[in-house]
Amino acid sequence: MPASLEIEKHLQNPPETSVVIEIDPKTAEEILSNRNLGNRPPKPNKVQQFASDMAKSRWSLTGDTIKFEPMVFS
Repeated sequence: MPASLEIEKHLQNPPETSVVIEIDPKTAEEILSNRNLGNRPPKPNKVQQFASDMAKSRWSLTGDTIKFEPMVFS
């Protein structure tokens, strides 16, 4: 199941515990463009560092989470 659909599924029926979802580049772009409103802007140097770490397989699973809430349209 694509990551974006997995996220939506869990927003509709939230799990009782954390869920690990591997986020593909397209879904990451959607999250940053549409679900990151009102958050602080990304720091270009950190983005570059993260991209480098991921490309070199130095990106590991931690206890840090990304939290979502359903999008509300007015």
